[in-house]
Amino acid sequence: MVDLIPKRARKSLPFQNVFFYIALAVLILAAGAYALLIYLESQASINLQNLEGEISRVGTPAERQMERSVFSTERKINDFATIIEAHRRPSNIFPFLESVIHPQVWMSDFELTMETDFLKLSGQTLNFRTLGEQLEVLRSQRMIQEIQLSDLSIGEGGQTEFNIGLTLDPEIFQ
Repeated sequence: MVDLIPKRARKSLPFQNVFFYIALAVLILAAGAYALLIYLESQASINLQNLEGEISRVGTPAERQMERSVFSTERKINDFATIIEAHRRPSNIFPFLESVIHPQVWMSDFELTMETDFLKLSGQTLNFRTLGEQLEVLRSQRMIQEIQLSDLSIGEGGQTEFNIGLTLDPEIFQ
């Protein structure tokens, strides 16, 4: 088909050409940077393999075995140290009880529950006054968080029998 009416040729705007060439330059730079990164990665990989080869050649097999043994022992020692630091000592309750039990109070039984830090004491004393003094001594201790007096009764010979439940601070077992 032939056009009978001549048309003017479209002129492109000058900034369109500039944008085209800028976009083309950015594309070429990105491709070059990608190729450079691939090259640098392969060089780093080769250097790493060379260094690993040099490391494996240093020392005898016996020295490498000894090194593995030392690292294994070090790991075991660190594990043991962690266990010791976390260990709770229920025996710490005995010196604590010695320091807080009234001289005229006799404890006949106790139950210690380490999971809840609860100590149940069964005891007896001559009278209610001494029991009151014992409770005041226990209330003054910062290691005791809660005190529960239960099963209070008068036993044979007029002695006061009781059970005391103590919720202890976990710090006492450290």
